[in-house]
Amino acid sequence: MGRPEFGVAIITFAGAGGAHHDAPLYQKLDWRVTRETALECDRLGYDSIWICDHLMMGRDQSIFEGWTTLSALSSITEKVKLGSWVLCNSYRNPALVAKMAATLDVISGGRLIFGYGAGWHEREYQAYGIPFPKPSIRVEQMKEGLKIIKRLWTEKEGVTYKGKYYGVLGAVCEPKPLQKPHPPIMVGAWKPLMLEAAAELADIWDMGGDPSLEMYKEKLAILEEKCSRLGRPFGDLKKSLHGHILIGPTKYKVRDIKRRIERGWGGAYGAPRGYAYEQIGRVISGTPDQCVERLRSFIDIGVSQFIFIFLDFPSLEGIRLLAEKVITQF
Repeated sequence: MGRPEFGVAIITFAGAGGAHHDAPLYQKLDWRVTRETALECDRLGYDSIWICDHLMMGRDQSIFEGWTTLSALSSITEKVKLGSWVLCNSYRNPALVAKMAATLDVISGGRLIFGYGAGWHEREYQAYGIPFPKPSIRVEQMKEGLKIIKRLWTEKEGVTYKGKYYGVLGAVCEPKPLQKPHPPIMVGAWKPLMLEAAAELADIWDMGGDPSLEMYKEKLAILEEKCSRLGRPFGDLKKSLHGHILIGPTKYKVRDIKRRIERGWGGAYGAPRGYAYEQIGRVISGTPDQCVERLRSFIDIGVSQFIFIFLDFPSLEGIRLLAEKVITQF
């Protein structure tokens, strides 16, 4: 296995004051921050940047729409891959998504990584008038959507498909994506139904939630068993990990950032004070050497892609430090 790939999840909502644990130091949403972060990641040589797909999130429920943001960033970056982290199947008709994704892959020069999911944020669904069926149905809908998308990306003739939830009739998706056979599909999963969907339809399996090494191993074993049932070689599926990172040049700097987070923590999701430290205890954190050691433990079990949410964001110090002192060691 070659060098692992490293990506940055650019947070497109403010989380300060306990509004969201992904961006505890980000006071107010600002397009200039999003833009400059993407440009810096491109300059530093990161493999990918990722934009989430939500409609209401963080402070004042203020968030940039994901696909629009990803499209805008494709026009100002040159080399970095562009990941959807992850598109919610429920929010857009899958056939339309296939067309949108094919177009973005073309205009970006073949840089799209197509993250796709079944959706989970019930409050968004309710607020925007989108039906929110039980999890098993959302997973079925997502799988059906992905089948339509893959066919539209790869078949030259008009595609006809009649499923339980979606259908197309002689649909044509031209131009096709530049990447062949299609842009890599990433499915984030840790529960059984979604792990099965990843084994069946994904090129990349991603697990988030700051899992321990032991938990990641457990999910790997389940995923391998599901691949075996489907007759799919386990090695064909790229393994990814996304989560938070807190990196500083010294242990004192890391401690300082932790204290800043704790002071500003207002109790997101009803969490008590002290939650910030508890959360940080689970993430990859420390000096560059400490982070390298932790990353190697995941690489040793097969992880070949990392996607990081930087807890010192909107500062770019952590992003620069990881690029200059950690990635270079791989």
